[in-house]
Amino acid sequence: MINDGQLKGVNAIIGFHNTPQPIGHVGLRSGITTGAIDKFKVTLTGVGTHASAPQNGEDPIAALGYEITELQSLISRELDPFKAAVLSITHLSAGNTWNVIPSYAFFEGTVRTADKNVRQEIKDRFFKIVNYTALAHNVKADINWYAGDPSVDNDPTLTKIVKDETAKFAPIYVQEQQLGSDDFSCYQDIIPGVYANIGNGGQVSLHNSHFTASDHLLIVGATFLKKMLSDF
Repeated sequence: MINDGQLKGVNAIIGFHNTPQPIGHVGLRSGITTGAIDKFKVTLTGVGTHASAPQNGEDPIAALGYEITELQSLISRELDPFKAAVLSITHLSAGNTWNVIPSYAFFEGTVRTADKNVRQEIKDRFFKIVNYTALAHNVKADINWYAGDPSVDNDPTLTKIVKDETAKFAPIYVQEQQLGSDDFSCYQDIIPGVYANIGNGGQVSLHNSHFTASDHLLIVGATFLKKMLSDF
């Protein structure tokens, strides 16, 4: 949409996500509401050997275990506790049988941050921890880092307008900050915008396999967009 020039001449943008709140309730927050997202993939390359003779190889699995431990301490021991961030390793892979130390080990995951400086700090430290831990275990680390979407950052002036107008037809609650990401933020990098949450009446969290939403959400969402368009 952005690359296609659809924001040319647009002064503001409004959108919403649905969330497990009472149907039709609208959540709003000024400023940062979500985290920025980065993804990483790391391959550790050692020397494969028979499991009975580890001295003849370089074990990437042992290195992987230390990598996980060191990276978790990055958040708990190096970051200001008042600065929100999450580093999650979500996928591991190494070896394919019981009696062989493999040549390769792999892990990947994600980093979520709210502060831009913290985002860069974690990336810098991530590369140092991974590379030096690999060096200490005589294996080679190849890091692929994918910079994702920035934080959703609601414009204060627009948020107040949306809040005042929405309160005329729907209950309002203060949206909590969370470190999930949303590419609506890419629009906000270019023009001011507001991203709201609208209750879907469901009882489980988003991305849960039992997720369900009331059809009435369609009416509420359409009403919200129509009202905001006319008010602006």
